[in-house]
Amino acid sequence: MIQKQGVVCMALWAVLTCFTQPAFSKITVKELRCENLVNPLGIDTPQPRLSWMLAPGSRGLRQTAYQIKVTAVAARGQASENVLWDSGRVPSDHSALVPYAGTPLTAGLYCTWQVRVWDENEVASLWSSPGFFSMGPMQPQDWHGEWIGVDWMANCEGPLPLLRKKATLPQKPVRAMAHVCALGYYELYINGTKIGEDVLSPAVSDYSKRGLYLTHDVTRFLEAGDNGIGLWLGRGWSTAMLSRATTAGPVVKAQIEIEYADGHIEWLVTDSSWKAHASHITPLGEGSSGDYGGELVEAAKEIKDWSRAEYNDASWSRVTIYHPPTATLASQMMETNQLLQAVTPMSVTPLAEGYLIDMGRNYTGWFELRLPKNLAAGTRVDLEYADKKFPDGKFQTYRQRDTYVAKGQG
Repeated sequence: MIQKQGVVCMALWAVLTCFTQPAFSKITVKELRCENLVNPLGIDTPQPRLSWMLAPGSRGLRQTAYQIKVTAVAARGQASENVLWDSGRVPSDHSALVPYAGTPLTAGLYCTWQVRVWDENEVASLWSSPGFFSMGPMQPQDWHGEWIGVDWMANCEGPLPLLRKKATLPQKPVRAMAHVCALGYYELYINGTKIGEDVLSPAVSDYSKRGLYLTHDVTRFLEAGDNGIGLWLGRGWSTAMLSRATTAGPVVKAQIEIEYADGHIEWLVTDSSWKAHASHITPLGEGSSGDYGGELVEAAKEIKDWSRAEYNDASWSRVTIYHPPTATLASQMMETNQLLQAVTPMSVTPLAEGYLIDMGRNYTGWFELRLPKNLAAGTRVDLEYADKKFPDGKFQTYRQRDTYVAKGQG
């Protein structure tokens, strides 16, 4: 009896040992990247490269294989049955820049992807949290809009333009993606709201050869009925670069792909139906080496609510269609410029007829000055910016400057 009990106990212990083996590895997959970016929108790479990292673990923890799954996602937010790529188990320790190898990707696709790995004991991990990416225009035929600008700028000089269009939608979209390529800088507005947190976009390129576009998910900003779409344009980083493509100032090509619940797709594009008006900002200087320039800001000319649907644009003029020699439109496959921190002055001291404000460091950004409400309309405030003071007391400014003309309301 005792011997039999021992056999039974030993068998029971073996069964319990079998059931307590880990079902999944303790290895954790994190920090998914597509083309080295976190959840990028509007990429144009036919075979995007996927990367991930492993969370730190016990000594000897390592990856011996991986599996990637990429799935198309319907606009209503539910995964479709269309699995674009399932790599299956791939014996490899690679976790960086693994090229996509599934069904060819086309413009407009919205994809999620996950990865799991096997550890040094050949035990699989749980699937990672999903990452996503979307496809932007990939070929010239994927672009439906025209290059638009204004006719009052010559040699890239003159008031910067505001562009707008009123669009009426039959219902609220289930998905809407805006693709914007500006030769110069741009800001996109919908119904009075600036879209995105990026600034000074797009990134620098040789506009005569390549224009970079950004993609914005604008689904939540569009409504059934009337909508106001606005674009503000700037000269960009260098007028020398801009003048290689056009001397008529900044131009833009943009389109919004709008998808409705029934699957119908509508395009809202830049064309001759857009209207234009001068903004309250006029560039100063050449915007080139040795004369960086700045802006003349005439506060009384600022137009409120110009990008809202209800704004009356009857006095606005039609935009001008341009045909710059830009050969390639490509997705901006790099992080955008962002506002990172506020820099406050270290000291403020009287200087000549004004003040010397020491910010304590060099930085790229904006200078914010709060003016009193009793400042008379038309009062002019001139600012110069320097990164160095010479022994003789003069400053190295590269002619960086701004002028603000007060409107009398602070």
